[in-house]
Amino acid sequence: MTASLTTILPADRIHSRLIDRIAYANDASYFRLVPQAVVQPNSIGEIQSLFKFTQQNKIPMTLRAAGTSLSGQAVTDGILVDISKHWGEYSVEEGAGKIRFQPGIVGGFLNNVLKPHKRRIGPDPASIDACMMGGILANNSSGMCCGTTENSYKTIHSMTFVLPNGFTLDTSRPDAHKIFENEQPHIARGLLELKQRILNSNTKYKDETLAEKLRRRYQMKNNNGYLLNAFLDFDHPLDILIHLLIGSEGTLGFIAEGVLDTLPDYNYKYTGQMYFKNIRDAAAAVYPIKQSGARAVEVMDRESLRSVEHLPGVPTILKELPAGATAILAEYQASDSETMLQFKKEAGRVIHELKLIHDVEFTDDPIQQAALWKPRKGIIASVGAMRPRGTTSVNEDVAFPVQHLADAVMALVNAIYFKGAWSHPFDPRLTTPRPFHQPDGGTIAAPFMQQMRRWQYAVVDEVSLVWLPFGAGRLGMVLALPPAALPLADFQARVDADAWAHWLDAFAEELGTVTLPRLAVRAHVDLAATLKQMGMALAFTGAADFHHMGDGPLLISKVVHEATLEVNEVGAEATAATAVVMGRSIPHPRFNLVFDRPFFCAIYDLSTTAILFAGYICAPDT
Repeated sequence: MTASLTTILPADRIHSRLIDRIAYANDASYFRLVPQAVVQPNSIGEIQSLFKFTQQNKIPMTLRAAGTSLSGQAVTDGILVDISKHWGEYSVEEGAGKIRFQPGIVGGFLNNVLKPHKRRIGPDPASIDACMMGGILANNSSGMCCGTTENSYKTIHSMTFVLPNGFTLDTSRPDAHKIFENEQPHIARGLLELKQRILNSNTKYKDETLAEKLRRRYQMKNNNGYLLNAFLDFDHPLDILIHLLIGSEGTLGFIAEGVLDTLPDYNYKYTGQMYFKNIRDAAAAVYPIKQSGARAVEVMDRESLRSVEHLPGVPTILKELPAGATAILAEYQASDSETMLQFKKEAGRVIHELKLIHDVEFTDDPIQQAALWKPRKGIIASVGAMRPRGTTSVNEDVAFPVQHLADAVMALVNAIYFKGAWSHPFDPRLTTPRPFHQPDGGTIAAPFMQQMRRWQYAVVDEVSLVWLPFGAGRLGMVLALPPAALPLADFQARVDADAWAHWLDAFAEELGTVTLPRLAVRAHVDLAATLKQMGMALAFTGAADFHHMGDGPLLISKVVHEATLEVNEVGAEATAATAVVMGRSIPHPRFNLVFDRPFFCAIYDLSTTAILFAGYICAPDT
């Protein structure tokens, strides 16, 4: 392959050594693909030749700028085209009303170039001081302020692109539309046909036509796939294509040059951080804060804040916040003092109406503002650093209309993937196969873990109970084993809200042995009926009292719980070594619980009294 590529590029811009290819196997995501070769073209002609070469040899070709995206667009097991070199030219045009640039230039650099002109580019990804314009355009990157009104899609003026068939066009040319229609008639015609199919589609889904659905979806930040709103926003096929190339992640062509309309820079900023008792109160505050004129409204939950509270310069209050507390970082921005004065009045008004747990001080001091923004800008890396060794940080973006954010956040909080690490791990050397007796009378072999220690234990109405804590102990698993002679249906009939309360009150510390099968359970459950049966029927009616959670009449309309529960002996080796060092004589256990038949299992949060997962285990692997 290297020999073939040297017909396109000189050898010093082709990297095929294993060490070079491994260096490009990762981007900022958790994906890893080793490319067959890394090439660094410096002209449109070389890009055209690479398109032709990869098509002829049926090899994938991936374009890469800085590689800072978290979604894996910049890795490949084909040919990786690195455009971070040789593509760094730019020019300020029309009195700084526009800026022209090549894709290998860092976004923050362009803002520094525009700053003396009191202008800026619209896109503002958090990584703007590292990511490059090729990725900003190809991903339609946006950050904390630009939203859907100042992103690349909305501020692109023109571009020079190269299609995979080699066709190249500078769309700023006066005759660009005519050239495109004449030289690429099949593409132009196909784009218009797609537009008509969208407009003419009368099929409705949830009372929306396809066109109505697209308009609604793209009112929010939505980079999931191509920006199909281009078919609704533009009439000419070239304009549609330009805006499909934005956000296409390099799959439709190469953007060799872009021209963005610049925007006024905001010289006046007013920044403050607010603290709330819980995430719902914070989420409910986002809409009124946004309506008051704030350009940035960032929610950070307690775990996120905990990951940065040790950093120098961050607010000292972070370490003092109670469990469940949530912060909102808000910033008002204006280009003149008169507008900012109005924003300050609005900020004071809205703060007075919020349910805050601590006094808030807004500031216009750049140094103090930088201290407030520092934790937010580094929070993804800080949260990722808290993950257990050997695991990967996975990020997902979800968009909701801001006025429904509070309900959406609560729904997401209760859609749980749970993989528990025991506070007191099981020794895998003690794991042995045993039969598990199923409800139908049959048995299956399963690996059973075993551990003797002091547990929270109880027996209530012949049901044996034990509490197995996770992590630091805030979360734990309640296991309830019915008598062997009691049919599962009869046991289920006994488990209600009263029984649960009696169980929790009965726990006391006892020495005993717990023998538990490894579990791998996945469930999608509508909990509404179950919660009503367990005593929460009132919460689903107009008589529910949730006034502490928000203004206006609130009730629960639906509870859909999706959970994955996986438990095993994680971390047992270190504990086994410690147990040997202790060297004490082993006392006689007071109880011996063997969960070798159907039992009740619940993941419970001591601090919030929330049941995160509940179900009957009828087989260890379901």
